[in-house]
Amino acid sequence: MPTGRTMIDYLNTVVGNQWHTWYSAKPPALDWLLLTNGGTALHDNVVFLGTPKGQRQPLLVAKACRWPEYSQTISHEFGQLTAVWQQLGDQAIGRIPRPLHLGQNGADQVLMTDFFAGAVFTSRLRVAANNLAALTQLLQRAAVWLRLLHEQTARPRTADLQLRHEPYAKRFATLFPLQQQEQVALREVETAVSDHTTTAATQLIQHGDYWPGNILLRADDDQLALIDWQFSAWTTDPSFDLYFLLLATAVALAGSGTPEQRGQRAAQQLNSWAQTLIPAYLTAYGQPMLYSLLPPRLGFLWACVTAAARPVETFGIVQDDAMLWRTIFANLAIMKRRLEVGDWGL
Repeated sequence: MPTGRTMIDYLNTVVGNQWHTWYSAKPPALDWLLLTNGGTALHDNVVFLGTPKGQRQPLLVAKACRWPEYSQTISHEFGQLTAVWQQLGDQAIGRIPRPLHLGQNGADQVLMTDFFAGAVFTSRLRVAANNLAALTQLLQRAAVWLRLLHEQTARPRTADLQLRHEPYAKRFATLFPLQQQEQVALREVETAVSDHTTTAATQLIQHGDYWPGNILLRADDDQLALIDWQFSAWTTDPSFDLYFLLLATAVALAGSGTPEQRGQRAAQQLNSWAQTLIPAYLTAYGQPMLYSLLPPRLGFLWACVTAAARPVETFGIVQDDAMLWRTIFANLAIMKRRLEVGDWGL
């Protein structure tokens, strides 16, 4: 785990040596604040905010993994941010953190980016929770933003593309004692994902953790920005991004309780949106021409599989929320209304 004073000395040295490659202004003296972000697992990151002395708004963000064994996520995030900026160029400004530095401080890999001031999307969604029209409008904005990311990073598939998601369905099956209907649903979604992978001719960048806590509404113009790219990857099917946002929104609005109770309420929430919010959200995203997406029910099932299985494949850890995702999966697997919504013919 990074140590406070040693890390701050390192960050100040990096800023002093590299500032003029980032900005034209004179480098300010910075105070570094360790951000309490609630993450306590060993694979979570610790985050430092660099703020000019005498000011309140940070300029820089630095992050390192709590445990160096898992620090591959730091270098991976730097690589993905670099790839996105190479694809988008100036269109990334204000939307995606600029990767400024990747370095080594003792055993710790350290990533530094610029800082975005803004409100977390989660807070705005909770305010709109009882207003379906307002909630729908917010999520439609996020859908449009996501479509731009996917379209602007799309390119012909390369022969060496390695897809990270291939083990997820098999891993999911080992985590829980699945009922027969769940087993059928898992085979169904695994086949659909495999078919998309086999036939796809386009690859694009998926954020990989597109939930309200990683979306910011910028303070200066209320436009959307997206942070925390450690799970980003090249993919041929970005269905996880598209459906995970709705899934995570339903969970955020599910209140407190056990994972099973929250998962049950989230599944009921998704079902209640089947003829209203979900079609409006998917219509805002639009029909992609260069790649294909899973239909809604399969997309939500796949998002549950990925959310539960990916931490095990990446870190060897079963997270506390795994049962929540399994509960939603089980409910969607047996729901009579199959979430084949509206006229959305994916």
